[in-house]
Amino acid sequence: MPGLITGAAEHNKGLGAQFLSLVADCRLLAYVVDVGTLWLSGEAHPNITDRATWLKDQIIQQLAMLQHELGTFDSKLTDRRRCLVVGSKMDLVVPYMNDSNGRHNLWSTVQKAINKATLDMGLLDATNLDRVLLISARRGDNIDALVRCIQQHVRDICKMSNDESS
Repeated sequence: MPGLITGAAEHNKGLGAQFLSLVADCRLLAYVVDVGTLWLSGEAHPNITDRATWLKDQIIQQLAMLQHELGTFDSKLTDRRRCLVVGSKMDLVVPYMNDSNGRHNLWSTVQKAINKATLDMGLLDATNLDRVLLISARRGDNIDALVRCIQQHVRDICKMSNDESS
């Protein structure tokens, strides 16, 4: 839900209730966080000593805003069974590098930060961290994994719905 802004539910800001009414019918909600831009904005703060913790805190702020707006509109929208968390623009964090260890270390740092933020927010529990993905749409990084995750999760949701209705 990258288009959701603060005040959408309570004050009809942005697309507001119109957007949220469309979201209400979705079986799966992807919380999309622009981790690339967050990571780069951390470079502007030279006093940050632990960038991973700073990034986690920034991600928590984004997730909290999304969860608040969804819950304010309809508490059913915060059901963690419908949740997927996607960190986008990883090409800004991990530009093309010849050093595969450096790439892996940066990717791992961001993955740990977004996992911790997701757990701290209670969006998912430790058994569902496979629903937290980092992607770069520009380069195509992890897009196949995202598609597979969505397909599997929608199948699981449909199965749960069928089980509950029988």
